[in-house]
Amino acid sequence: MIAVVGAGLVGRRAATELSARDHEVVVVDERRMPQRLPAGVVSRTSVPQGASVVILATPTWAQPDAAAQLIENGNAVVSTSDAPADIRAFERLDLDARRAEQPLVVGAAHSPGLSLLVARWLANGLDSVDSISTASFGTGGPACARRHHQAIRGFGRHYDQGQEELCRAGSGRRLIWFPDPIGGVDCYYGRLAEPFLLHRSFPEVPRIRARIAATRRDRLTSRLPMLRPPHDEGLIGGCVVEVRGRGAKGYEHRLLASCAPQASVAAHTAAAAAEAVLQGRFDVGVGTMADVGDIEGTLSTIARSVPLFSFDGKSAQSDSTDLSRPARKPKRQ
Repeated sequence: MIAVVGAGLVGRRAATELSARDHEVVVVDERRMPQRLPAGVVSRTSVPQGASVVILATPTWAQPDAAAQLIENGNAVVSTSDAPADIRAFERLDLDARRAEQPLVVGAAHSPGLSLLVARWLANGLDSVDSISTASFGTGGPACARRHHQAIRGFGRHYDQGQEELCRAGSGRRLIWFPDPIGGVDCYYGRLAEPFLLHRSFPEVPRIRARIAATRRDRLTSRLPMLRPPHDEGLIGGCVVEVRGRGAKGYEHRLLASCAPQASVAAHTAAAAAEAVLQGRFDVGVGTMADVGDIEGTLSTIARSVPLFSFDGKSAQSDSTDLSRPARKPKRQ
């Protein structure tokens, strides 16, 4: 049995996806009971004792405490949180998860989540990786929109020569080309969990960057409360992952991008992570989507529902970190 905690966009869609794959699914929500669930999906107000895996799809501030309790109860956990504070809190649960002999998969959403899985897939086959860069566009539900608003103020982190460095959120502007219909968008550093998770899974990579799309208004109003309530769901989302390194053919530039609503991508990623846990493809303790045992199989499962676009090429310059340019628009894979 798989329990999905949270009846928002991500939770409901993850439950629908897992139910379609013939899993026994329970949706748990203490505040409200979802009205529209697929046939066979049961709703509860608490996690049943028989749940083998629990997907946490609640607002981010509730997840670390819930994960600690679930691990203590002997449940494997998949978290969709992308808040840096949550990710650091999950890291402190590693020893508890190992003692309980349960995996705790963190950042299993859009970006981070699918982006980490793609980074591992792109890095496979390279003799050495010099840099990993990611960029994301759009938001999922209201909680995701609030996180985006918060991420553009304060300080974020990236990695140079393997060392963590501070960077001002809203700086580091790059024009990133996402698949159509998004196109070219200005992206900036932010208070993101992705650099930390990438460094955790790729400690040997010297240069790691992560950016998010933002408008001028986003940057100007980031220090203020949100001026209007967030939409129920962002209409479109995108993620670009670039890996540069040396392989058998010389210096290579590998890029893969997605283009789909963020909430849907997060739901499919969380569902794939839960299935991988059931199949024993995650080691006990804290892990990310980049640590799954079957990279190609997991990515193929997600790609059945999430459009992916690829770019393959070589670069004579090894120090460039631009994700893409007009001549390098990703093509449908």
